[in-house]
Amino acid sequence: MPGSRDSATDKYLAKGRRKLAHVFDVDLGELMPGHHVILRGIEQGRIWALENPNRTTQTVDQLHYEIIPGLNDTHETPDWSIKFSDDVGTEYVYDDGGAYDTRLGLEATHGIRDIGDIPSNARVLTLTVGPSHMWNPPEPWSRTYDVDLGETNLESSGPKDDKVQVFAIVRIDKFFSSTEDQIAVQSVYPNIALARAEVERLNSLVDQTRQSYRVYATRFYPNGRSPGNEIDSV
Repeated sequence: MPGSRDSATDKYLAKGRRKLAHVFDVDLGELMPGHHVILRGIEQGRIWALENPNRTTQTVDQLHYEIIPGLNDTHETPDWSIKFSDDVGTEYVYDDGGAYDTRLGLEATHGIRDIGDIPSNARVLTLTVGPSHMWNPPEPWSRTYDVDLGETNLESSGPKDDKVQVFAIVRIDKFFSSTEDQIAVQSVYPNIALARAEVERLNSLVDQTRQSYRVYATRFYPNGRSPGNEIDSV
């Protein structure tokens, strides 16, 4: 099994200069015939634009994993399963949604499973695992794995850079007619858990039909940037 800091997951994240909030290297066992599933970690705060007239966004946390050895075109679509639950009773609706990389027959195939939005007050995320359909994996293999959400690593998955991911709390004043006047940055936090907790607090204090708060992932450049650099997508 390749080391976690030189894995297919690290190479994938390095392309977008992204980070894992929770890093772990767990071999779940041979969940597919001839292939092991290796959990690598959780990335938090991915922002997706929804296809609707209001252009609203959705925050999704994602589990990164690898299939070792990697898949090629002769392999069937991996159908091992994973369900998510936590210690505060959250209902996760993205079970088994996700994607995996091109089947090139490499040492490892990187993949992602959508978790949903892990609440800021959750402290333990439980992963319940199932093997591929009609496959009885050899022992040992893991049925469950608990992630300690209190341990935030934010390890870099690539070369050090002067760009730092931060989370902005944006105030939306709906009583203004101009979109430009409606939006203002309230504050910026170094991790998504703190930002989400503050948004929950602020939204509890206001009439959300007139004013609300949201979290957006963005980047802070402590040393500035040179003009003409490509704009990074969130």
